[in-house]
Formats: sequence, C-alpha cells, structure tokens
Amino acid sequence: MVTAGERADTYAGRLPVRIPGAELKRLSQVDPWRSTLHIALEWGAILLCASLCWRFWHPLLYVLSVVFIGARQHALLILMHDGSHLRLFRSRRVNDWLTEVFLAWPFVAFSMRDYRRSHFAHHRFVNSDRDPDWMRKRNRDWAFPMGPLALTKLLVSILLGGGIARQLGYARNVSRAPEADAQSARQPDPLARELTIGRIVFLAASAALLVVLDLWLPFLLFWVVPFATWTQLALHLRSIAEHFAIPEGEGMWGDTRNTLPGVLDRIFLGSKNIGYHIDHHLYPSVPFHRLPELHALLMRDPRYRGGAHQTRGYWRVLRECVTARPLEVRGA
Repeated sequence: MVTAGERADTYAGRLPVRIPGAELKRLSQVDPWRSTLHIALEWGAILLCASLCWRFWHPLLYVLSVVFIGARQHALLILMHDGSHLRLFRSRRVNDWLTEVFLAWPFVAFSMRDYRRSHFAHHRFVNSDRDPDWMRKRNRDWAFPMGPLALTKLLVSILLGGGIARQLGYARNVSRAPEADAQSARQPDPLARELTIGRIVFLAASAALLVVLDLWLPFLLFWVVPFATWTQLALHLRSIAEHFAIPEGEGMWGDTRNTLPGVLDRIFLGSKNIGYHIDHHLYPSVPFHRLPELHALLMRDPRYRGGAHQTRGYWRVLRECVTARPLEVRGA
C-alpha cells in the first residue's frame, strides 16, 4: 500500500500534468448563477415528478419515479460535493449556508461541513491508511475482483434498501472525522455555531410542516423510498468507479478512474460530470461544469492519455469489477 506521506506528496505538488496558471484560474472561476440554476432545476424536477405521479398514480409510474427522483437526489449530493470544495458560491458564508439548506440537510443525517472534513482528508491521503473513505471500505463489499453472482447479490441488496444502514453509518463516521491537517484543526470556525443552530431549526421546521400539511405519505413515497433504494445504488456504483477495481501498476493515476458516461449514465447514475474523477483529484479547484474543458486540456498531454485509466460507462466499470483487468484502451 502507498503510505499516506507518499500519497499526499504525489497529489500535492509533483504532478507531471500541468495546466497553465492563467488557464487554471479561468477554469476555477465560481459561477453562482449557474450553481443556482442547477440546484433549482434538480429540485424542480423532483417536485414535478412527484406531483405527476401522485396525480396520475400507477405502480409502474411510481417505480419509474423512484428511479428518476433517486437519480436527482444523487445529483443534489454531487452538487453538495462541489459546495464542500467552495465551488458553488463565492462567499464562504453563502456557499456553506445554501449548500447545507438545499443540498445536505434535506437528507436529514447529512452535514456538508462534516463531509468536507472527511473528504479533504480523502483528497490529501487518497487510498492510504489516513484516508477515512479508504479505511471505511476495507471489507468484503469492496474487495475486487468479485464474482458475478456476488456482485449481483450486493447490488440487488443495496437497491432493495440494504444500503441505507451503510449510508447512516457513513454519516456518523464523517461527523467524527479529524481535520486533514493540524492547522485546520486549530483554526476557529466562525460558522460552526450558527450552522449548528440552523440545522436544528431546519429539521424542526421541516418536521412541523410535514405534520401541519399532512405530507408524511408523499415524503415517505417520494423522498425516503428513492433515497433508500436508487440513490444508494448510484452512490455505491459511483464509489466503485472512482477508486476500485483498477489494475495495479498504472502509474500515479492507478488509484483513480475516469468514467466517461453515456446518455443514460448521465441521467440516472453519473450526472454533473462526476465521472471525471482523475481530473477532479488533479485540480479540485475546478467546478463541476468546467470539468469537460479541463479534461480536454489534459487529454492533450500524452502522459495523461497513456497513463490515466478511463472507462466508458458504468456497465464497463462493473465488468472490470469482475475481471479486474482494463477493458478500455488508454485515453479512449
């Protein structure tokens, strides 16, 4: 295993692929209007889908609604990830408040700022014994290669609700994650108290509205069920794609994969350009909507084209989970 010190040094300052400073500055610009639009569109899609299914109820329509809403919930969590990197809004206060209110707290057990602490440690010490994500996943559910039957059973169990306990455990663990470095741990957090109070008020007010407006059944059908089923499947598949079932000996990018999605992947599994995961680790300052541009620039470098592990679509990621051998030509 690569040690934490070696991994931190690799990703912190000795990257063979470099983007010119002026170009990186342009790509790293935060666009609050675009962020607002994406948040509004995802929430609008959820509310519209739930309303139509409630109005024109049919069991098949409900199943399709669960899948679609679950995918949109996953998109909200991907936007929360960008918020944790301060890539949604320019002001830290505005970024953190809006990310918590619209992208984290609606999932009840989630806090973006807890996630940020754990996620920054993941970035600094990726796939090492100081990476909280890596250490949490050192069990048989993440041991690859995995037989086709075992992989199918695992994914079906997650789809049928078995992933929700894992997700609640994850939320508990990230709330206890240490800061990625000692300096951050020593710095006072001016937003901590107001956001703690804000979260309590938000959850209490939400529960009161559900009672007063008698919305418990729609909340259960169109929020809890999608989150416990399709959202968990999408999260698990994305986590596999990002850091697992990648053959060893692929150079400095051998811990991470780019998943290049098809149309259905973009709608139901990997929206918001989340599949450009190598690119995100190399340049986490680039917001989600600029990742395709970043990827195009990186692809000009023959070292990147020849060394980065890239897989077309999540179905091929699952095939690699079984074979543990690359099925895509490098740089495809």
